[in-house]
Amino acid sequence: MTIEQSIIQGISYSLRFFSRTQNGYKFQCPYCQHGSKDHKGRQMTLGRVKGSLYQVSARNDWKYRCFRCGEHKAFHNFLEDHFPKHFEAYIRQRDALGTTGKHTNCPTLETVLRRQGMLPQGDPDFSWQGTLPPIQERLQGAPGVHQQPPMMSNWPSGPKITKLPPIKNPQQQAGCQAKINQVMKQREKRRREQSGELW
Repeated sequence: MTIEQSIIQGISYSLRFFSRTQNGYKFQCPYCQHGSKDHKGRQMTLGRVKGSLYQVSARNDWKYRCFRCGEHKAFHNFLEDHFPKHFEAYIRQRDALGTTGKHTNCPTLETVLRRQGMLPQGDPDFSWQGTLPPIQERLQGAPGVHQQPPMMSNWPSGPKITKLPPIKNPQQQAGCQAKINQVMKQREKRRREQSGELW
């Protein structure tokens, strides 16, 4: 039994109307077939399910396809969408065998962990060239001393955070621009009145 078949056996209890076919497995599509009735309102039965997992014999890999909505994905993408724990186990097993990475149908474990934010995105930056204050200044703020430590302006500060405004649709943008235009006209009018240009 291959890794894919063992994973499919593990997730088969979560797939509705799961059954084995000649070329693979058939079940209710988790992308488009929801509930107990189909898109025409008929009761869902084994003959109306359209999702299938099948093996591509030429490359010996597994694919998912729905013959109703046309969703077509590699096996690991299907697992990532609906079974994240099984997806991680599948990637770990494939990575242990060395069948992940370039020219395979599966990403490496490192790539997956970076994408999930569990590994840093790049090399660490050790480029800070500042100097630390003398040891006497640093020890002044020790627990036994009641003096305030001096401000250390050459220490790096945290990253500057720029908060972007919420994205607005064109109608909201036009309304905001109208308000801005009105305020600018009022300011210009006040400036002219104060400078005497209006009269």
